[in-house]
Amino acid sequence: MKKLISLLSLTILLSACAPASTPSDDEFTIAASFYPLAEMARNVAGDHAEVITITPAGSDPHEYEPSPKDIAAISESDLFIFNGAGQDPWAEKLELENTAIIHMTENFSLLEGEDHDHEEEGEDHDHEEEGEDHDHEEEEGHHHEFDPHIWLDPTQAAQEVEIIAEKMIEVDPQNAAIYQANADAYKQELLQLDSEYKETLVSCQKDSIITAHAAFGYMAARYGFNQIAIAGLSPEQEPSARKLAEIADLAEEEDIKYIFFETLTSPRISETLAQEVGAQTLLLDPVEGLTQEQIAAGENYVTVMRSNLKNLAIALECE
Repeated sequence: MKKLISLLSLTILLSACAPASTPSDDEFTIAASFYPLAEMARNVAGDHAEVITITPAGSDPHEYEPSPKDIAAISESDLFIFNGAGQDPWAEKLELENTAIIHMTENFSLLEGEDHDHEEEGEDHDHEEEGEDHDHEEEEGHHHEFDPHIWLDPTQAAQEVEIIAEKMIEVDPQNAAIYQANADAYKQELLQLDSEYKETLVSCQKDSIITAHAAFGYMAARYGFNQIAIAGLSPEQEPSARKLAEIADLAEEEDIKYIFFETLTSPRISETLAQEVGAQTLLLDPVEGLTQEQIAAGENYVTVMRSNLKNLAIALECE
């Protein structure tokens, strides 16, 4: 935390001596805290703005701390987009004087976070009082009260695109028609994705999945299945032995045959649980960032979400 405070205190100095990669004054530049927001901005901007993703490829945005170069790039950008609700806690502490800002989750009604218990000094401490999520890393900025993963519902992702387009038009009105047309086209692509999810998941034999962390609450609410999460809203919120035993019991009771893992975090716990209950593992990607391999393969938000749908259909035994 002291490191982060020191970095933030250098913002003014860094903006005066920004690195070579910092955008020039005559270029419309957008900085986004992590991948899905950057992907939305790129689809709206087309060739009319440079979009910088602050969290590097392959990094977990829950844990990433910006470098001085990152802070300089943000301070020199025309528009900064961040998620909020604990997904990118460093971003809420920035003070930007000449940069337009979108604090995305302020525009949405958020689901309450899923609490997880922890073991401490040999005891299980179940923290589910008054809807608060008492992460032991709270002092480091990882405290969650609400679920930040709104982009995993394609209809809410479409709303995010419209919010980004509106702000881009406000900042760069000369390209308003282009931004709105691009936004409309991308929103249609997202709504088509929503239709595919609804059609595929309308009739399934099972109604619960076990996920690596509690990222899929909005998706589950939209498409009518239950999320049983191993870790909390951040993948770093590892479960206690008691919680794992409870999940194993649920998996056996409901004959769950697949345990999901993710790309940006270790699959160790998912694999251990799967071995314990005689299940297989499948990838369910929260699309918090792409790996270098995914980028090289030409993957993007929509293609990853379609891959997720295929694996959901397998796990939920959809007809």
